[in-house]
Amino acid sequence: MTNNTGVDKVRVRYNALLSGDLSAAAVVLDDASVLHVPGRSGLAGDYQGQEAIVGLLGRMAEYTHGTLHLGSPTPVAEDVHVLVLQGHISATATRTRLDTDVIHALSLRGDKIQEAWIFSLDQDDFDEFWAGR
Repeated sequence: MTNNTGVDKVRVRYNALLSGDLSAAAVVLDDASVLHVPGRSGLAGDYQGQEAIVGLLGRMAEYTHGTLHLGSPTPVAEDVHVLVLQGHISATATRTRLDTDVIHALSLRGDKIQEAWIFSLDQDDFDEFWAGR
């Protein structure tokens, strides 16, 4: 792992974003930031800009009635322009439970996220859980 100030800033702010500290962490996003959520669930699609991405996290928290937990991801690979993290997501909603590992791949522009992809290691389970959204 490199010791790059921009990458370090993004990692710290991204962890804050995933922990629910949206206002403090949203500075890692701007109107050009794009989040890609693969699959066939109600969450699947592309979200562009700070408002859309933070809004998605808000929808996820609301749907799970506060049980959404996005574990702090562990760096797997990084350089000046790319950060790959492995994390975990768990939540409960309407008698169903989601408990799976995820990969976060981030393309960086300075200390901002340019593009992000979140891949579940169990895409079928992820899609089924979020089907109602």
